[in-house]
Amino acid sequence: MLSKQLKLPAILSSIRLMLILMLISACASAPKPESVRPDAPEVVVFQQAEEMFQKGDTDRALSNYTIYLGQFPQGRYAATALLRIGTIYQQQGLPQAAQAFYRSAIEHHPRSPAAVQAGAALLDLLIAENRLDEAAQIAATLLDGPLDYKTKQTVLQRLERLHRDADTPALSV
Repeated sequence: MLSKQLKLPAILSSIRLMLILMLISACASAPKPESVRPDAPEVVVFQQAEEMFQKGDTDRALSNYTIYLGQFPQGRYAATALLRIGTIYQQQGLPQAAQAFYRSAIEHHPRSPAAVQAGAALLDLLIAENRLDEAAQIAATLLDGPLDYKTKQTVLQRLERLHRDADTPALSV
């Protein structure tokens, strides 16, 4: 418990430094995606999964995203498939499984907008579980990549929540 109290000021200092760096850094835009034929097998498989996800048929969506990743592990939509699988597992009350897929999206597709969304979702889960060190590391990873203004604001909101949660009396007990 004492080591947690001693680490907290260091974590907060790191967060403040990241916030300052984030505010100073220039906004970078992601490269434009190449065009893909709408009837390409990769698009068809992914679109089927997306349709199921949008309809709320999460079991079939999960199956289709898994098929997509099996056929196209480095495909154009792989990061989004990983994000969606994480989202489905989170909705099903399986946070550990969700975290694994969010981490995979971040690790394997760090420059993807879906990876940034996965990072924000992962931050929320880690903060909810009071795993503040890990949350700060994920935030640093996200801020290390090229982010647009809106995305930086999203990460900033998560960092503010992390900072606010770290300042609660429950942590210093």
